[in-house]
Amino acid sequence: MSRYQYRPSRRSTLFVIIAGFVTVVGLLILGPETAVAEMCQWTGAVNTDWNNAGNWSCAIVPGNVDTAIIPNVSTSSGNNPVISTAQTINTVTIQNGGILTYQAGTGVTVTFTNFNIEDGGKYIHDRTASTPLNTSIGRVFSDNSIVEIKNYNAPSSSLPSFGNLIINSSGTIQMSGYLQSVNGDLTKQGRGEFRLATTQAVGLTVSGNLHLLEGTITIQSGVATNNTNIVVGNDATIASGTTLRSGSSASGIHFLSVGGNWTNDGTFTLNTNANTGVIFNGSSQQLVGGSSATEFRNLIINNGANVVLPTNTTVVGNLTNNGRLQQTRDVNGSGDVTFLDIGGYGGVTLNANSSDLGQTTVIIRGNQPCDNDNSSVRRCFDIDPANKTGRNATVSFVWDSTELGSQICSTMDAYHWNGASWGTPLTLDTGYGTNGRICTDPGLQSLRVTGVTTFSPFAMSSDGSGPTAVSLQSFTAHNQTPILLILAALLMLGLVGATAVFRHKTNSR
Repeated sequence: MSRYQYRPSRRSTLFVIIAGFVTVVGLLILGPETAVAEMCQWTGAVNTDWNNAGNWSCAIVPGNVDTAIIPNVSTSSGNNPVISTAQTINTVTIQNGGILTYQAGTGVTVTFTNFNIEDGGKYIHDRTASTPLNTSIGRVFSDNSIVEIKNYNAPSSSLPSFGNLIINSSGTIQMSGYLQSVNGDLTKQGRGEFRLATTQAVGLTVSGNLHLLEGTITIQSGVATNNTNIVVGNDATIASGTTLRSGSSASGIHFLSVGGNWTNDGTFTLNTNANTGVIFNGSSQQLVGGSSATEFRNLIINNGANVVLPTNTTVVGNLTNNGRLQQTRDVNGSGDVTFLDIGGYGGVTLNANSSDLGQTTVIIRGNQPCDNDNSSVRRCFDIDPANKTGRNATVSFVWDSTELGSQICSTMDAYHWNGASWGTPLTLDTGYGTNGRICTDPGLQSLRVTGVTTFSPFAMSSDGSGPTAVSLQSFTAHNQTPILLILAALLMLGLVGATAVFRHKTNSR
């Protein structure tokens, strides 16, 4: 105890009372104490229960002002967090290797103000509610992150841009047209149905692969006239027993663009709209394959695409080739063998005339010049048989009247590139059409030549002298000014060097 004792006077007592009153008034004005935000990292030290404070580094369950960080605990506790009760958290970040599962019953709502999934992080949504995947605001999902949806209610606003998205459900998952961007792969697992929309328009870009491994993907499940456009940056795979379809009552224009390979081991059906179809728009060779024959409503090969079609491919509507089409078949005996005559395209017909060509590959480049100055039809042919020598084939070439350019069908000839020039016109089969030509306008036009003994590029031209030499296509003029400047500089250096040597010799005398 202090040896000094305080004995208040009347004045000091009044001061203390006033000070206390001011303090109370100040507390009333300031209101309740503001909560302090915590940075909480999941440890899983006890179990997988999100709502257990013992599982958090901050010793509390994160709340509406806190940040919850979900790291990789596979080498520590091994307990990944599971949310099964109502939660409101300011920010949730799932780090590389971290896994968060939302698995709860009816009436349990989880709200994240900010939701981040880093590369390698995974979120599993197994709840009929759409939150926290109900908005794009405050959602940052890295390209190599993973979201797996097992249960979900149809959203009512734009969804986040996903990294990799897995739909893994035995029931129906409905997106109502709000799924717009998947920066990685879109994978369908589980025997249920994944509906991109009921009647809404669909505009979806999948930068990676589309893997339909189980169940069904339906573009529009209701009576719908809205158009859809789905872009797949890489491969599209339809596994055995699965179905990719428009929807039986969907009548809008549905287009699916593919930048990689197409593998169909299941069922693929787009609607019967005359403008519905598939576009191949890759920058390298694209293979169409699978154990199931694919029937395309319309098929478009974009400029720059190089598509290899199997012989069992069919096109109900039109085949439009602005790129490069390739097909391989056996050409033997004395019967006609037609390549790429699907979707009203025409293609090429070969008859080996009993001089077997063997396995033969035909490549057709459409809507593009075969030479440098457009002196040929804008459809170019390359025929490459296994047996190239001692042959005597008959070949029919087909093009569309829209690919004529400045050429005239009635005077058209076929030319073969011999390695140095286009040579002379090949021999027309005068028993075919009119003088070897069929000149339907508008429509498909063709000519037939006989006695073809050598193979490689072929072009059609009515110019009399044939197409311009192929070598001109790679001719590039270069500005010679830099070269002249370099030569001039070297000449000056030589003169300076020679002068210096001359002076040295003169001085040494």
